[in-house]
Amino acid sequence: MGRLILIRHCETKANIEGTVQGRRNFSLSKRGERQAVLVGEYVREIFSVNRIISSNRNRCIQTANAIGEPVEKTHLLREIDWGDWEGKKWNDVKAEYPDDVTALLTADPNFSTPNGDSLTSFIERIDKAIDEFNFRGADGDITVVTHEGTVRTMITRLLGWAPKHMGNLVAFPGSVSVVSTSATTTKLEMLNHYEHLAPTYEQEIRN
Repeated sequence: MGRLILIRHCETKANIEGTVQGRRNFSLSKRGERQAVLVGEYVREIFSVNRIISSNRNRCIQTANAIGEPVEKTHLLREIDWGDWEGKKWNDVKAEYPDDVTALLTADPNFSTPNGDSLTSFIERIDKAIDEFNFRGADGDITVVTHEGTVRTMITRLLGWAPKHMGNLVAFPGSVSVVSTSATTTKLEMLNHYEHLAPTYEQEIRN
């Protein structure tokens, strides 16, 4: 039996500004750096991590490094490539591409970001990561540091849910979700836990 500790990277300046990040290589904000320390403390206290696997984007690597070493880095855990949306504000995307955003939120299998990934190709990449790292056959506690879309997609794929349910899940920056796996069952034990980050919102941290 094993557990996958799925962690969304901590806060970036783009998160604060509501900017589409995707494959852009943002680093953590000052608050995000403090959050990473708290994530590391929480994970080490609660879990017995024997492996850390991370998206190879800076914001994920910084978060993973605060948990422990060594960190295995892979492009397979990157966020969806948002194409022309990257660098835009999410509010502007919703106004400029309302039909595309609706297709995204309903997990339309025909959805494709303008000059970016299709939803189908993104899911296929996450499936490949699940297979290559044997996440379904996890032994012990494995920490996976990645992005919101990847966390939501991994949960639905591991639990056998339809893609439309991705829109029902949420993962805040620095949050922890847990999926347990065994030969007979796969369970979602925790979703979007972020109480360990409370100190970073109780004080002003300048970026």
